[in-house]
Amino acid sequence: MQTMFVPLITLFVVVALSAPVLADDKPKPTGKARPTLDDIGGDTADLPDSPFTVPRGSVMYEPSLNRQRDKDAARTRTLFSPTLVRVGLADTWELRLSGDGFVNQQTIGNRVTGFGDSTVGFKKHLCASRNGGPALGIIVQTSLPTARRGLGSGRMEPFASLNVGQELWGGWSTEVNFGGSLLNGAPNKKRFLQSSVLYVVERNLGKGWGFFVHGQYDAPAAPGSGPSNVIGPGVAYRLNPYAQLDASFVLGSTRNSPLSTFRLGLALLR
Repeated sequence: MQTMFVPLITLFVVVALSAPVLADDKPKPTGKARPTLDDIGGDTADLPDSPFTVPRGSVMYEPSLNRQRDKDAARTRTLFSPTLVRVGLADTWELRLSGDGFVNQQTIGNRVTGFGDSTVGFKKHLCASRNGGPALGIIVQTSLPTARRGLGSGRMEPFASLNVGQELWGGWSTEVNFGGSLLNGAPNKKRFLQSSVLYVVERNLGKGWGFFVHGQYDAPAAPGSGPSNVIGPGVAYRLNPYAQLDASFVLGSTRNSPLSTFRLGLALLR
């Protein structure tokens, strides 16, 4: 129970500080309509990033709590609290500050706790949907080696992705990210290029509820190894136009995938 104390308190503090947003379920009267989560889309951990950016002068907070179990012989179990802050810089540009948050990693006979690596980057919204076509955006960012020893890669790891959003039919929609990362491989620290595809197919159920299936494919998972692939279901509940809770669970389907990951997420637009 103690291993979950710090991340849960962190999530509680974020919700408490954002109480005005949770209580404000109507746009404030201004000359221009206030954007909502429907206009922007969430970029929470383990889910695809939307092609849209936070408007200039707005901020979006996206904390989450993840519990991951690995298939390795050490029986690695990791509890971490990834958090993303998106700041609108211009009409189609946003600054992105994120990190793994507080990390508690346990293996057979060992435990390491501390804060993970942080990440800084930018998103550019390229185009909205036209004539039924997809909306597009790009992200360029890099991780920073700020983690406690044993919890991070120890080097900067750049990443870029093309983010695609598409409305389907009958209340269904999809988002797909095509990305590439230059990662620091263990144990010899040799650099390697990893390609990734993140995807989600979601359905608006009405009355604030949504259902989705999401997954991620990474190749290779590590130098000289095969791919990693996870997939699973999730649900989301819209508290108001500016706040949402969601939860999801994924299972790994390859030898190099995590065994399972459970995630709780929160999105707040201010």
